[in-house]
This record gives sequence, C-alpha cells and structure tokens, in this order.
Amino acid sequence: MNVLLIGYGRMGQRYERVARKLFGKNLNLFVIDPLAEEVADAKVFRSLEDVPPDIPFQLGIDAHPNYGRLQILEKLGQRGVKKVIVEKPSAKSLNESQKMLTVADQLNIDVFLPFFRRYHQYQSENLEKLDAGKLCHIQVTCGAIGLGCNGVHLIDMASSLFGAFPSHVNAQLKMNSIVSPRGPQYMDHGGTLWVHYPNGEMSLNILSQSAMGVQLQLLFENGRILVTEQLPKAAWHWWRREEQTLPLYRTNMEVEVTPPEPWSASLEDTMEHAIGEFLKGGPHPGLKEGHATLATIASAILSTDSHGRAVTLSEAEKHLGDYEFHFT
Repeated sequence: MNVLLIGYGRMGQRYERVARKLFGKNLNLFVIDPLAEEVADAKVFRSLEDVPPDIPFQLGIDAHPNYGRLQILEKLGQRGVKKVIVEKPSAKSLNESQKMLTVADQLNIDVFLPFFRRYHQYQSENLEKLDAGKLCHIQVTCGAIGLGCNGVHLIDMASSLFGAFPSHVNAQLKMNSIVSPRGPQYMDHGGTLWVHYPNGEMSLNILSQSAMGVQLQLLFENGRILVTEQLPKAAWHWWRREEQTLPLYRTNMEVEVTPPEPWSASLEDTMEHAIGEFLKGGPHPGLKEGHATLATIASAILSTDSHGRAVTLSEAEKHLGDYEFHFT
C-alpha cells in the first residue's frame, strides 16, 4: 500500500500513526514536508515534484495548511491517485473550493473530507437508538479553538444530523488571538452564530479567550442529550437517567464506567475506522460538504459585516468568493 502524506505537522503525524495501524507491514509511506528531516520507515521528500513519477499511490493525504490545496489535488490527479483525503479547511476560498470540485470530477478523484465526528458519537443511527424523537436544535458553547478549526467540525456535524446544508446564517463574529492548547496562539474567529436549516437550527458560541473545551446540547422532541468535552481529553461516557418528564442523556468525560462501542473511541481509532470505510468505497463527506461549511463561515462573516442580518449561502458565495480564510 503506497501512501503519500503531504504535511508532517500535528495532523500529519496522526495520519502516519493511523496508516501504520491500518496497513501494518504492507505500508510504504512517502512523506512530503520541507521541514521534516527524517521519518522512521518512510521516504521523505521536500516537494511533490521530488517524488519519482513512476510510483503508483493508492492513497494521497493532504494534511498541510489550507493554501495550495487546488494545485496539490491537480498534481495528485495527474499522477493517477484516485483516493485522496483533504484536511479541513478544504480550501483557501470559496472560488478555490469550487475549482477543486471541478478538478475532482474531471480527474475522477474520490475525495474524503475528514469530519471525523460523523463516525463517532454523533452517528444518526446511534442517536436513533435513544428514542429521543426528531432533532430540533443544537446548542454549542466552546473555547480554545475558533470557528475555522473546531467550528468546521461542528457545522458539518449539524449538517449531517439535520440531513441538509444550511439555508442562512446570522452572526456576530470578531477576529481574535485564540488561546489554543495546540501551542502558539493563532488568528481565528470567535463570537456567536446561528445556523439555520430547513428542519432545525444550531446556535454556536465561541469563547475565544477561554480554554473550556466543548459543551454541546442536542434538543430532541422527547428529551435532550448533553455532551461535555473537557481538556485534557479522555474517553467519552454515556448514560441515561430520568429527569422529571423528559429523559436526559448525558455524557461526562470523567465518569469511570464506559459502555461498549460505539459510544467510546479515541480519535485515532475513529480515524482508522473512517479511512478504512473510505477505501472500501463507503459513504463519506467530500468536497461538497467542505464547500458548504466554508460557505457557512463566509455567511457568518458577511452577516457580521451586515450587522447581524440573515445571509444565505449563495449570497456569501456571490460577495465573498475570493475571500481567503486565514485559519492556521
């Protein structure tokens, strides 16, 4: 299994560990990163052009920051790579994202956007087992990581659970230096946005100067699910208890008793499962989902500039097609 890994930062190293678990001794890993000196049991190159053109790759992983993704996708397609993982954010702008959709279609590339929350606790078939009824509202408060980093996962998760892309967005955002557990501070958006769907909505409040993690509440017809994700990270834990007339499904990462899968799994275990399903041809989020998420963020930016006015995604594409997302 020849795997081409582009970018050897925090996520790139995660992909390396997952690939070694997934493919074992059959893995031939090629790493492209101008700063990587040496990677054990892997061939390291400074650029994609340095990789011999006659090597066939069964999987390409673009795990570098979101600049130059279009060019990388084109080069991978020209080399005959048909299975490609593109890390989020999926492009530097909506216009670039649209071009990537065209390239993937023309070169017959199957692209997986790794919104791994879809493969973890929030699979709709798992939530249906709780008999909570129709999902009505998702309420999220989070800190430490901004809209471009953690927010993209939450937006995609909501779109997946509601089974539709957003229709319009209201927001009040501000650019801040986010206090991040990843290391040095970086620039991203904090603030509040309301993402409206045809059959529900999500309210997302990003506390840019907080390191609280994620607190999430799913409101259903017959009850609610509370999720608390604290730092440092630990396993997820779920249980159910009665609260007055409505059942309450609660998660708390500090509870010692863990029910069986799929309610508890590490991120890398989830990645391994999701990538395995992708390679088998299973359903997965792709560039369309990534484009809709970027359009949602652009709508939030445009709404903020318009003093909170509701903005449609098509309106954001029209006015902010060239806007570059500076999420690092």
